[in-house]
Amino acid sequence: MDLEFTFLNIFILFGAFQGFVLCLYLYQKKEVNPSSVKLFILFLFSLAFLNMMYAFLDLNLFKYYRPLHMFPFPYKWLIAPAFFFYLKNQFVQKNEVVYHKKEWWLFLPAIVYFF
Repeated sequence: MDLEFTFLNIFILFGAFQGFVLCLYLYQKKEVNPSSVKLFILFLFSLAFLNMMYAFLDLNLFKYYRPLHMFPFPYKWLIAPAFFFYLKNQFVQKNEVVYHKKEWWLFLPAIVYFF
């Protein structure tokens, strides 16, 4: 197994690791606005997972361990909806409806990809 680590790969893997650690840290701090923090964790986890997969692809790790490439987590399709709902939840007023039924359709591509 011959992996070619470059500065860019190490930088991207460090950023992904930092994202995963920040997700674990923020999961403990969800007393302030729990739904907003959960959506931010989903956004951050998806972004860190995308960076990790990019680094693994650049290292040609998938030719040595094929099932890693077929992981069923729809990380690409969850980044934008999770960030949208996180921002929407940040600027909500008291006694205001945060989520509308039509907005949940933004998660449809992720659900389709998962199945």
